[in-house]
Amino acid sequence: MIEDMAKFTSSGAVARADDLELLVSLIAAEIFETASPEQAAGFFAAIGRRLATMVVMDDVRDLTDMETRANMLWRAMDWGEVRMEAREDGILLRHRGLPRGWNSDVNGHWPTALRALLTSCYHSWFLGLGSGDELQTRLLHASDEELELHHGI
Repeated sequence: MIEDMAKFTSSGAVARADDLELLVSLIAAEIFETASPEQAAGFFAAIGRRLATMVVMDDVRDLTDMETRANMLWRAMDWGEVRMEAREDGILLRHRGLPRGWNSDVNGHWPTALRALLTSCYHSWFLGLGSGDELQTRLLHASDEELELHHGI
C-alpha cells in the first residue's frame, strides 16, 4: 500500500497525503461542487447508513452493548469513541476523538460530511434496534474534537 501520495498545488508545491485521505477529499469536493447542500448531506448520510451495516447489532441487549459494538468500529477506524447516556427524553451521544480535518480537504467539506455520516450511522443503528420513525437522531453540538447527538423526540 502506498503510504503517501504527492499532490501538486497550483503553486507547484508538493503536499503529502494518505492515499485514502486524498481520494475522499476529491470525492467530497466533487460532490459539494456539483450537488446542492441538501444532496451532498444526503449522500454522506447514505454512506453513514452503509457504514452502520458493518456492525451487527441484532443481539444488543442494552445501551452498554450498543456502545461497545460502536466503539469496536470507531477504534478500528481510528475515529475516536462514543459514550451513550440514557436520559428521560432520549439518549445523549458524545462522540469524541473525531478524525481530524484532513490536510487535503482544502475546501473544508470534511466536518459537514463527517457530521452527516455519523448522525446517519447512529440513527440507522437505533432504527435497527426498534426505534420508531417518530424518534430522530440530531446534532446538538459539534467541534473539531466532539459531536454531541441526541436520539429521541
